[in-house]
Amino acid sequence: MAEGIERDEQAQMVRRLGCQIGQGFLYSKPQAADALFGQAAAGFSERAAPSGALPDRAPDA
Repeated sequence: MAEGIERDEQAQMVRRLGCQIGQGFLYSKPQAADALFGQAAAGFSERAAPSGALPDRAPDA
């Protein structure tokens, strides 16, 4: 698992290195627990993939 992915270039590099799971500001900013649970109940968007799998591209901000 790659931690701290902040830029598209970092996400591309960890994918090239064979890492399929990651997290970081590129995908989602830190959230309060109640906001996260609300998002989970509504269904996660591409912005915050619940599996931790690295999307093919950065989400639109």
